[in-house]
Amino acid sequence: MKQNYIFGISAKLLNCLLFSIMTLLTLHSTDLLPLKQVLFLRSVIGTLVCIVILFFIKQPISFKLSSKNLLFYFSRAFVSFIAMQLWIFAINHIGINEATAISYTGPFWIFLAARYVMKESINFKSLMAISINMIGVIIILKPNIATLSVFGIGASVTSILLWVLYETICKKQTSDQHYMLQTFYVFLMATIIIAPFAITKWQPVSFEALKSISLLATLSVFNVTAIFIAYAFAPMMVISPFSYARLVFTAILTNLVYHTVPHVEVFIGSGIILIANCCFTYYSCAKKKEIEKKVTV
Repeated sequence: MKQNYIFGISAKLLNCLLFSIMTLLTLHSTDLLPLKQVLFLRSVIGTLVCIVILFFIKQPISFKLSSKNLLFYFSRAFVSFIAMQLWIFAINHIGINEATAISYTGPFWIFLAARYVMKESINFKSLMAISINMIGVIIILKPNIATLSVFGIGASVTSILLWVLYETICKKQTSDQHYMLQTFYVFLMATIIIAPFAITKWQPVSFEALKSISLLATLSVFNVTAIFIAYAFAPMMVISPFSYARLVFTAILTNLVYHTVPHVEVFIGSGIILIANCCFTYYSCAKKKEIEKKVTV
């Protein structure tokens, strides 16, 4: 598939925006139902949404998966489920700001995965962009890492490493099947894996909870699809710095929902992240055009 950095970056930014909205919806849904039940219902409804979309785009569903793809889908569903549990544990033990700050080391680990797992050419501009973005994160969150528990830090680091594994598998699968078909298998596998855990914590589902989780599931479908598209059209090293846009989107949405005024650090840190990513986008696209020009000469 021909590389299109702008399209891939746009898909990654959409992924970050949807993830931020989903975070708020998940927090609201877990006020109504246990987390495992929310994740199970999200997977079930997400599977149904995928089936409807696949029907309208006339993409047939085949259950004859290769052993490699079956392992990938099962691994992704299992990894994401464990990562979510560890993430909630980390938030409860070290706080949301500190856990979030640690989680934003993720693009650095993705950078390493791109280099040593996906064998992408090393890109020092990408590493520089990740480093500058991390400064913006620290300014916004002002984490107090020194006072944290070892278990909380361990849970947060393990969680982000599992998400990096998840995204690496996404990159490996981008050329195998249609985007929506891949998304369908992700939600189907997640439904099967989470079901035994959800049943033990099952509670009656109110109409309000069903509405919230249905919206969450629909956004989750488009979120997963956006990840596939991002990695299909751009290398991991190009995409990874834009993960920091999630913090900016989350800060904006949180302030809009809870009607709070952002601290000056939010504007400073967000500005650093925005400028770093704009400069990196310009560099990446210019570099790509330069390479394409040399190839055609």
